[in-house]
Amino acid sequence: MRRSELFPIIASSLLIASAFVLVALKSLPVMKIESVKADGFSLTPSLSRIAGPQLGLCYPSLDRRVMKNEMETLPYISNASVSYDGGRLLLDLEKKEGAVILSGSEAFFYADSEIHPVAMEDVPSLGSYYSIINIDGEYSDEVKTYLDSVLPSLFSSRLITWIDCVNNNEVGPIVLRIALPRLNSILMLSEPSGAARLGESVEAIEDDVRKNPGSTIFSEPSVYELYSNRLVRNKR
Repeated sequence: MRRSELFPIIASSLLIASAFVLVALKSLPVMKIESVKADGFSLTPSLSRIAGPQLGLCYPSLDRRVMKNEMETLPYISNASVSYDGGRLLLDLEKKEGAVILSGSEAFFYADSEIHPVAMEDVPSLGSYYSIINIDGEYSDEVKTYLDSVLPSLFSSRLITWIDCVNNNEVGPIVLRIALPRLNSILMLSEPSGAARLGESVEAIEDDVRKNPGSTIFSEPSVYELYSNRLVRNKR
């Protein structure tokens, strides 16, 4: 038999053998999943609900594409992949840049000037990666516009962990009370024009605290007010 005639037969045999091995792997109790580990991000309750049902299954039987798509539907995950190592299902996760917004009994994830609902039970885990904005009042178009101007500065500063956004509607302006717990300080922002200076103002507060030590976690926090053209430290 000629070599050219043997090639299709060999190729077909290898294809059949590969298919047989794949079917065998999916049916045999090999590569059993005993635990789940997330890399690059915390295993939030929502992620656990996706990965948890895979415990006890065999890795070759997983539909990894479905798992990937489910994880990437979460608004704070930009990319996800699944692998296996010694009994562990490994989730390689890349987070999106954003912030968490709390409004009443609801939670949202802010990214690219849009908000998407998230499970309230995910918020404690998300707080390790994102600033949390608590809105006291209505999440109005005015609040959204204000936050659009402020939030880019948050993404570059991990010193900002919590923001209270007070929306007084017609009674007064929107006020942001920005917590800086590592500096034992609070930054008040009530003029939208000052939002562009938020990042440099946080750096100025950090520098002020470094030059004037003495405040501890047991003392009253220092309060700063940011205006359009100046940063003022209030007297205690």
